[in-house]
Formats: sequence, structure tokens, C-alpha cells
Amino acid sequence: GFIDSNGNYDSSLNDCIEEQNIEPFFNDLLKPLDCSQAYELESYAVKSESLEICCDLLNCQKPASILFYGKPGSGKTELAKSLCKKTEKNIYVFKNEAENNSHDSYALGRLMCILSMERPDSIIVVDEADSLLKTLQFSFFSFEPSDKKGRVNKMLENNQNKVIYIINH
Repeated sequence: GFIDSNGNYDSSLNDCIEEQNIEPFFNDLLKPLDCSQAYELESYAVKSESLEICCDLLNCQKPASILFYGKPGSGKTELAKSLCKKTEKNIYVFKNEAENNSHDSYALGRLMCILSMERPDSIIVVDEADSLLKTLQFSFFSFEPSDKKGRVNKMLENNQNKVIYIINH
């Protein structure tokens, strides 16, 4: 995702080269998430064992991925904020290009890159991840694996972080 098929590159790479740091490449995608006003975990109609498992995963030393699935407006993002607040880690939300009407595979490539770089004191929340994680496509009365299924699997396998994915479908 650094260079497109025409040989053009993202101008934020200039800052990366000058600073000898890859972080500026992600400044438009990773934004700090304010969880200070998040609800207490006890206020959700979720089993306490499930919340404890999520907290344990977010506090462990190894990478972890959690998926929140539900109808729009059911409180998935607020629950993620509450869990993050409980962990007292740095929280970042990944603003995928699907929200910004840009090309979906470019967002997946940048997310793969972000997740391959260890951020031990952070949690990354990937809200509206439906289009990024979609690995099936409709094909003449059936569903078949999409061409990005391998990339999604590789992203999940190579993740070095704590991540909460939020999807509606």
C-alpha cells in the first residue's frame, strides 16, 4: 500500500523518510479514543464471565483479537470503550477508508501493516470492520471465498496487538 500500481506514493511517506519513523504514515488512520466518559462494565447486559474474559485478553502479554457483532445502535462501540477504560491502556480507533469512501483493499493493507507492529500498551478498535473482514462473496446462487480471504487470514495470524473488531453484519 505504500506505492500504487502507477508508481505513485502517498506523500506522508516523505515525513516517514525524513523522521526515519513509519508512524506518520498512519496519522490519518489511527486516532486516540477518549474513553474517560465510558460507562461502567456492570451497566451492560453482558454476562460477567464474558466481560472478565475480554478484560483478561486485553490485559495479557500476548496479542488478542476480539469480535463484537450486533445490530447497529446496540452499544458495541460503547462496550469497547468501557473495556478499554477498564484496562487503562492507550486506545486508538482505526478509521478505515470504507468510512471515508476510499478503496477497501488499501485500508486492509494499511491495517495489516499497523497490526504487524507491536504496540504493547495499546488497544486498537476497528469500528465498522464489516467491509474489511468480509471474506465471502455472492456468486450465482452461492457464496464463495473472496480474493481477499487469504489477506484477512494473514492479518489475523500476524497480529501483534490487542484489537477489538466491531461489525454489524
